Amino acid sequence: MSSQNHLGRFGANPGFQVERKLEVDDRSEVLQIMQMQAIASSNAVCEALKDEHLQKFISDLDSSPDALNISDVIST
Repeated sequence: MSSQNHLGRFGANPGFQVERKLEVDDRSEVLQIMQMQAIASSNAVCEALKDEHLQKFISDLDSSPDALNISDVIST
């Protein structure tokens, strides 16, 4: 049985809304709000996200019809 998690309530950006719900089979794969806040406030993550290639990859992955299947994005 899978559970649904709507990530639209991320504490670092309360106005952020996710368009689609994600389903996970293992709740341990879902980050807690404090974990997401720690990632968002990480200088290393913020610096990495300035990389144009990484931005494009994330955008391509997010807009992929099968975003959970990373092989679709990698092969393009």
